[in-house]
Amino acid sequence: DPWFTGGQAGCKQVALIFNIGVGDTPSQSVIDTLIAEDVDATMFAMGNWAETHAEYLLQLRDAGFTIGTHGYASVYLTNLSDDEIRADLKASVDAISSITGQPVATWATPYAAATDARVRGVIAGMGFMPVGWPSPRRTSGMGRRQKV
Repeated sequence: DPWFTGGQAGCKQVALIFNIGVGDTPSQSVIDTLIAEDVDATMFAMGNWAETHAEYLLQLRDAGFTIGTHGYASVYLTNLSDDEIRADLKASVDAISSITGQPVATWATPYAAATDARVRGVIAGMGFMPVGWPSPRRTSGMGRRQKV
């Protein structure tokens, strides 16, 4: 079951990922802080968002952020057939790479942890590294502050 969910414990490093595509563009002040502090992050953009926010996506690319895909649209891939999953991923990759001029190699599931071994297998079978976290709960829209 291919799925990158974390690095080696105790390495004292944190990977920052931002899922982009539902709602407004990411906070410019957050992006500016990442750039000013020379902090790496991976931006997982949705394909339909990329098509309507090309200039913003290019800003992220030009700042040196890795651009991954978050799918084309906000759908529960576990409800789709293998062919529908492939079509969603292809549409997203085509949209993002046509704007950035760069290949897309990583994928993060829409709806946070809403994925399964079949979906990840289809994604990996297309040559992409599924990225996520092993949580059975939906984490988007929690609405309350979490202590970190």
